[in-house]
Parts: sequence; C-alpha cells; structure tokens
Amino acid sequence: MTRALFLPLSVSGVAPGAQAGPDTAMLARWLPELVSRLCSGPSLATAYARLAGQTKEGAPVLVAFTKPMPDDQARALGKQHAAQKVVIGTLEDNEKVVVRMQILDVESGSSRLLEDITTARENLETLPGTITEGLLGALEIGDTPPAQEGLRFPNAGALRAFFQVRDVVARLEIGARPPAAKLEESLEPFFDLSAAMPGSDHAHEGLVATLGRFFDPRNPQLVEPAKPILARALEEFPESARLWHIRASMHATFSQPPASDEAEEALKKAIELDIDYLPARFALADLYRFLGRQEEEDGLYAELADHERHGAAVRERRGTALANRGELDEAEAEWIGAVELDPGFTPALRNLATYYNEKGDAERSGNFFEKAVARPEKMPSVLYEYAEMLVGRGEFAPAIPYLQRHLRFAPGHVPSMVALGNAHRGMGDAAAARGAYKKASDVDPRGPAGADARLALFGLDDPDEASRMDELTHKVWESTDEDGLGAIRSFLEGHEDLALWQPWYALGIGHRNLAQWDEAQTALSKANELCPGQPDVQTALGTCHLHFSMAPTGQMDGDRLNQAMQLIGPATRARPNDVSILSAFGLVYHLAGQFAEAERAYRRALEIAPEDPTVTQYMQSLEQWKAGNRAPVI
Repeated sequence: MTRALFLPLSVSGVAPGAQAGPDTAMLARWLPELVSRLCSGPSLATAYARLAGQTKEGAPVLVAFTKPMPDDQARALGKQHAAQKVVIGTLEDNEKVVVRMQILDVESGSSRLLEDITTARENLETLPGTITEGLLGALEIGDTPPAQEGLRFPNAGALRAFFQVRDVVARLEIGARPPAAKLEESLEPFFDLSAAMPGSDHAHEGLVATLGRFFDPRNPQLVEPAKPILARALEEFPESARLWHIRASMHATFSQPPASDEAEEALKKAIELDIDYLPARFALADLYRFLGRQEEEDGLYAELADHERHGAAVRERRGTALANRGELDEAEAEWIGAVELDPGFTPALRNLATYYNEKGDAERSGNFFEKAVARPEKMPSVLYEYAEMLVGRGEFAPAIPYLQRHLRFAPGHVPSMVALGNAHRGMGDAAAARGAYKKASDVDPRGPAGADARLALFGLDDPDEASRMDELTHKVWESTDEDGLGAIRSFLEGHEDLALWQPWYALGIGHRNLAQWDEAQTALSKANELCPGQPDVQTALGTCHLHFSMAPTGQMDGDRLNQAMQLIGPATRARPNDVSILSAFGLVYHLAGQFAEAERAYRRALEIAPEDPTVTQYMQSLEQWKAGNRAPVI
C-alpha cells in the first residue's frame, strides 16, 4: 500500500525482478560450482567446519573432498541412509600429514569422526589410494594448494572460516535465519575469512548476499542488528558498490521518514565505484520517482538508453517506472521492447504476464508465463506467481508441479507451501493439503503466510465452524451492529484455543466502525499478537493510535504517533501499492505536521485510485491544516 520506498537489492549486475520469494540462485552464485555441488546443504558445510575446527591452527590444507560411501559400508557403520565421507588433509609442522575423516548421514545431517590418520610426509604411499592421489597432487603444487577447484586455502583457519560461511549461506537458502540477538556472532566467519584470505572475493560476495537478505521488508526484526554489521563490512570493503547500494536501501527503506539525502549519496557513491553496476542506477531512478524528481529520473533512463550489454534490463525497468506512474500502454511497449532484445528475459516476460492477467487476457498472460518459467533459475519466484494465478483460476493440477519446482529453489518459501495445499485441496486430496498446510504453519508459526495455513487447517478439520466464522466476519464488513459483534464475541468464547487473527481483526474493525475505539484497540492488539506483521492488522491498529494521538486540546501525542508509525511503516513496505495503507501512512505525517511527506503519500495513493473518497478527504483536510485549521481528521 503505502508509498514507502523500497530499493530492491541485487548482486547479479542485472535489474532485480519482483521481490516475491527468495532467490536462492543469487545466494549461491558466488560459490565455485564444485563446492556448491559438494556442499549442497547445511549439514555438509557444518561437517566441514567442524572437521576443520579440529585441525592445528595455521596448518596448510592439502586436500578437502567428499566421497559417497557404498550402501553396505554405510550400513556397517550404523547409517541407514545415504552417507558421505568428508575428508580434510593438513600438513603440520612441515613434516606430518594428518588426514581427518567424518562420516555424514545425508538425510539426518548427523556426523561423527570416522578415523584420524597421521603419517610422515615421506610415507604418503601407505595411505588409501584415493587420499594418496589427492595429497600427492596437492604436495606437488606446494604447501598451500587449492583444496577444491578454484579455491586456495592458506591454512586450516581459512578453510574453517570458508565452510562456516558456507553453512550460514546454506541455511539462508532453506529459509532459516539466525536470531536477531545472535546475528553479529553468526556473521563473524565472514570477517574471519577476509582476514585469513586477504584479497579473496568469497567473504565480500558472501556478505553482500547475506546482508542483502537482512535489509529486506520481510525481515524487519533483523534490520537494527544488521546495521553495525553493514558499517563494519564497509570498513572492510570500502570500494564495494554493492555494499553502498545496501546502505542506500537501509536509509531509504528503514528510516522514518526516509533518509532520502543519505540514500542518494550512497547510491551516487556506488555508481562512482562501478559505473556499470546497473542496480544502483535503477535504485537511484526509483528514489527520484519517490521524491517527485521526474526529470532526473527520466535523465537516468536516457543515459542508459543505449546501454548495449543490459539493454533488456534497462527497458524492463523503464517500463516498470512508467507503470508506477499509471502509464500502462507505454510500460507495455517498453516490456515488449525488452523481450525483443532478449526473448528469454524473465523479468519482462513476468511483467507482461501479470499485466495481461490483470487485463483479463488469460491466453496472452499464460503464454508469457510459460516463456518466463522456461528459465526459472533467473527468477524462481515466477514459478510461484504462475502457479498462484493457475490456482486462482481453478486450474489446480497444472499448478502443483510449478509449486514443487519453486520449493526446490526456495525450500523455506511459506506462501508456496500454502498455495500447494490449496492446489491439493482443490484436487480433493485432503491428506496432501493437510501436509502442506502443516509444514507451512510449522515453518512460519507467527507470520501471515503461516496464519493462512492455520486458517486452511481449521477449514479442513472443522468445516462447519470455519464456514460459520467466515459468515460472521463477512457480516461485519457488510454492516456493523452490536448483534453482529456479539455473535463474533460468542464465537471466540467458544473457541478459546483457536489461534487465528481473522475473527479478532473483524471484531476490531466492527468496533472501529462504531467509533468504539478502546474496544477496537483491544481486539486489534490481540490480532496483532496472534499474527505480527499482518499488514491489514498493523494498519488498523496503527489507525487506532492515530485516533488517540489527537487530544481535545489540539495537541498531538508523540508517543501514539510513534506507535502508529512503527505499525504502519512496515505495512507500507510489505504492500507499497495498497491504497488504504498508503492513506494511513500519509495520515501519520499529516498529524505529525510533516505536510510534504503526507502530500507525497496521498498523491501516490491517488495515482493508483484517483477517485478514492478517503484519500480525497484526507487531501482536503491537509489543505485546511496547512492554512491553520486543524480540524479532526478521523
């Protein structure tokens, strides 16, 4: 909804696409292909880190590899699933070769020491053949050979730091994030790796990918603890255009009001460091659009018009800028131009598919989606978006394989799990639907997508009561009266253990519609407790704080205004084109006397919905406030 500024991040050097769902390819791209294959999950990276941690500090690494174990050997060692042998060989005191091995249970992730072999350097031939070959080849190179293709570790400390970094990134790929309180501790290996391997790109690329994930509207709880880590990263890598881009996003997206001057300065620094780094140029154009500086925005795109290497990306982003102004015909032409330059350019294909779907042209929309999902590694979220469209049309069977493919790219993407449950439910497979919903609820126990899963599970387990709840809440939307609110309260009293935010939200909206603000705040606070981060709940509860911020004397309650901003600000980042959230966001600035920011938010809302009566009323009130007539707004 609101017009909070979100500068999308990308480390790829091409225009970032829609920010819907994790792009695991972005996180993995900086790892050499071989190591990505060997360390395909966090368990193997952890095994490497643990094994390296047992080596002598400073010992040169001679070899590091994994090898699948035959099933009969794995069973003999008590492993029922597929197993791998993890091997690290080091040279200690320039004379002893120490080979440490672990056996790793691939499915469970458990590992234990298999054996330790120590031999003199001149007795390498006594070791098993595969190890001998690896060590002899390493020793021919010298005491600091590459442990894998494309990698060179000077000592065991560097190897340990590398695989600890790999462990962090692998866990991010499956949707696991460190708790905010331990964020700095979890990222310490990146700085250890930089110290152990000066000049290596691995620590820098990993920090870019990881910090880019933390400065994300979907993870607001990680933003504050990530700020000092970003400052430290910039001290370590002051010439990194991508880290300066992340700094700009921090200022523009996570400051209230947005720190536009600081964001512009950081983006210009990124461009100065790397003139071909297009994401910073696109972000600067977005910033100019947000600030109403259209001439400068157009000037940036004019500079990029003849950019040969990324012409398709430039036209796609130019089209998106035009669409944000409501110039949809011109946007369509730019997206088509991007596809003409690069027929497989996924972001433009996705935009055209979405555009035609909104116009009701199902055939053209489907055609462009089919082309977009042909190269999902460029933008995995398009698999989810296409499947969501299919589920919305009732085409459940074809949606399922697209959702399964997306979950292979993004195993922790809860909305895909919920959509998969919806597709199975539409096919009449209640057991499969329940499994998908249960997994979504477990992965996201307090977030909005997990809440959708719990609502769906309630519908499967008790369809009559779920239908009754739906009927009661819809009555509140149609017309609020005391009888309707009493029916919802009675329902909640009969379902004390039901952890669903929807009936509490409906109760709060009903009380608000009757101007019963105390009761509304109580109910909406309960809804927010059950589902923190749900944008509709945040906005409605924030509006209650706005109401209470206006004292009869005309004085404003600053604490209430701050509480409103803390709720509505994140909602705008989650849904930046939602008119109701935009209008509430503008209202915060309106009541705080920051009229320019308020007008900017209202005008953005009117670009989307020119005749919206609430926004029109707020705009009229704003003009009165500017003239000194501070009549109540809500």
